[in-house]
Amino acid sequence: MRGLDIQATNLLSGVFAFSAWVYQEDTSTTHRVVFSQGDADQFISIVNNKLSLTIDSYSVEHPDDIPLNTWSHITVVHAGNLENETRLYVNAVEYSIVDAVSHLQDGANYLGQEGSYDASLRFFVGSIDDLIVYEHPIGATQIATMYNSGIPNYSSINATETILEEEWKLQFIPYDGEIFGTPTDSEALEVICDPNEVCE
Repeated sequence: MRGLDIQATNLLSGVFAFSAWVYQEDTSTTHRVVFSQGDADQFISIVNNKLSLTIDSYSVEHPDDIPLNTWSHITVVHAGNLENETRLYVNAVEYSIVDAVSHLQDGANYLGQEGSYDASLRFFVGSIDDLIVYEHPIGATQIATMYNSGIPNYSSINATETILEEEWKLQFIPYDGEIFGTPTDSEALEVICDPNEVCE
């Protein structure tokens, strides 16, 4: 794939969760950037086949390999000041570290490349699918639900991730391979109690 300016900013600022399926086809360089923010060393990447979050001089890597020519599910949860923790998941297997830096600096977001300049040596080579950025942390149970033993499941919200009467919305930006469309918000989805269940 070629790198893309996705015409969004600050998606990784503060507390966030990033999730995607990746299919890497080349590891000839140390960094293959999946998603970045700003123009300087702030990105989620695959480094020597390991999922990594880099923020300036700080970097954390998941110990499990991401293989070539295979779809893998990756998730990065950066809790920042809220929990002082970063959690990385490869196929729902968790690796966490505390005392993480508080947050990324604000900036534009890019898919498959590092920043807006010519950083061709760090382009992601392969495919990225089902990319989601949350503005709040998500837990291991929800990530396992999404991974679903290798069969993607995005139709279920785990009960630990929400509360009664909470509203969820989805914003999506159409892209036809050349031009981005207008960002569109879905209608609100309200979490209610099943009439056949007892809810507290």
